[in-house]
Amino acid sequence: MNYKVTSTRHPAFSEDEFVATGEWTHDLTEAYNRLRKPRLLLTPYEGWNYSGSFDFLRDLWRIESFRLFNEIETDLTPLYERQELKKLGLLGVRISKKRPGLDFAQFPNLQVLDIRCWTGGMRNLDRSIRLKYLDIWGYNNVKEWDLSNCSELEVLEVHGARALETINLTGLKLLRSLTLLAVPKLTELRGVQDIVVRPDSWVRIDGAKRLDATILKHFSGAKHVSFQGKRIISEGKNVRPWPGFSS
Repeated sequence: MNYKVTSTRHPAFSEDEFVATGEWTHDLTEAYNRLRKPRLLLTPYEGWNYSGSFDFLRDLWRIESFRLFNEIETDLTPLYERQELKKLGLLGVRISKKRPGLDFAQFPNLQVLDIRCWTGGMRNLDRSIRLKYLDIWGYNNVKEWDLSNCSELEVLEVHGARALETINLTGLKLLRSLTLLAVPKLTELRGVQDIVVRPDSWVRIDGAKRLDATILKHFSGAKHVSFQGKRIISEGKNVRPWPGFSS
């Protein structure tokens, strides 16, 4: 039996997943369709072997969640046919800069996206307007990032964006968790005033020495706020003066 069903501690992928433990075969397709588990994980760390094609994804009864680890250059266009896809995790996946690449506009119902790391063949991230959770690593070569179309976004995490100077958060009223790490050129967060601060709101910004820290005062009612490695609010209480203010 070249599969198992297990769960993960990942906060956005917490339900049971069908995990392949060997090369994908017709028997695995039959097992997946029989078990009716619409969540799939493929990773060599569980014994899965890439056979050179993802055409088998077309034969699966339903895929609502798909997580993939694959360091070999990958064509994921067969996934375009899975319009029911809500969650996508790409760990170390290499997408060719040439065609066909990976077009996020092809996933109109995507709500959760975890990318580690961003590659040149990926495009149209701003077309994923139904995202609630976005965790992205190595989002380089982008200077201005407009997220104003993603009005349903609740969690945003950026781990490394060397060229990023501006993020537009206008209209993101539901954003409750904001993490920005290793963004050395970031100078502006637009639309912060639109974010509705709640008792469970979480803000962590580190590696952003050019950012005007006075904008953080907007989050004075949050559970946690930290800037440049120093906590300002912890468990809802001020533990350090707001940076950029004299008192």
